Amino acid sequence: MSRVCPQHTGGGKPAVGRRRFVAALSVLATVVVAAACGSSPSGSTGDGGYSGTLVVASFGGSFDEALNEVVVKPFEKKYGVKVEVVTVLTSEVMAKLRAQGARAGYDVVQFSGGQETEAFELGLISPLNGEVATNAADANPAAKRADGKIAPAYAFNTTGIIYNTDKVRPAPTSWDVLSDPKYAGKVGIPDISVTAGQNLLISLARINGGGESSIDPGFDALPALLKNSRSVFGDGPTMTQLLGQEQIVLSVFDSGYGYLLAKKGLPVRFAVPDKGGVLYGLTSQVVKGGAQEKLAWEWVNFQLDPQIQVAFAERAGYAPTNAKAKVEGELKKLLPLSSAIDRLEPSDAKAVAENRAAWTERWNKIVGKR
Repeated sequence: MSRVCPQHTGGGKPAVGRRRFVAALSVLATVVVAAACGSSPSGSTGDGGYSGTLVVASFGGSFDEALNEVVVKPFEKKYGVKVEVVTVLTSEVMAKLRAQGARAGYDVVQFSGGQETEAFELGLISPLNGEVATNAADANPAAKRADGKIAPAYAFNTTGIIYNTDKVRPAPTSWDVLSDPKYAGKVGIPDISVTAGQNLLISLARINGGGESSIDPGFDALPALLKNSRSVFGDGPTMTQLLGQEQIVLSVFDSGYGYLLAKKGLPVRFAVPDKGGVLYGLTSQVVKGGAQEKLAWEWVNFQLDPQIQVAFAERAGYAPTNAKAKVEGELKKLLPLSSAIDRLEPSDAKAVAENRAAWTERWNKIVGKR
């Protein structure tokens, strides 16, 4: 697999105020394939005698910037290998694995919407190798997947509301703000192909008396939000561009993006609604029959390491899953998810897997009428 690395040019110090906000968000919205464009190891083998290239499917954008800094570079140095990070939607990963299995070319695939359970049941990913991924034993019970048969989540996340603090007052506490006439035409809604869109639907169902196995209340509530929305977007970079241009001032998305935007000093924050939220995990799974299976398990173990998880939390804003990883001080204040984990419920992965196709078809019909 090859990748063309984008060229970036420097510039003068941006003006303060709205222009600074727009410029900074536009940079953040660029999909950066940092891991593929960074320096590569010398080629000598490191710990474990490994060599060659590990191909990791990832989410792109600012997430991959953090992944490159905190995980990829230290991993390459430790094991003397090259890590190639490929930006691809999880839905596309699943489609390729279904069609080609290990021949799709990935050694590690990252999921954020529960697709790992479906992939395991289909025999596309390997069961947990606890002899290599020893850090899995210290994972929070909520991070376990498929009854502990596959790798646990390496980071916790949730879907909530990213809002412009200069334009949205008071701070949101519920999903109701998305249909408030005051913000008509200023709301961004993620598509159901994005994990945040799927979780929004589940949250709407939960707060209206339903849930994953009774999704009608979620779909019934969706038109009011769509009526208030300016855009239904398909990825994080698009959302940040809309925020930067102030085409929207409220958007549904994940806590990691909210953290990154706030950390850059921009007037945005992330709100965890008081009801209906979905706790979900980011997982790295080993492709069954891949060329680098053992090295792939070293990668999984590396992401589950408590020190790596704290560093990733500081860089990317996702809460650790390792019980030995301690988030303290200012970092804890900046991670709203860290104090909300106990009151958030994971989604029913089995119900989601069984209904995702039908939900998507129904969603597309509703969105197409907006």
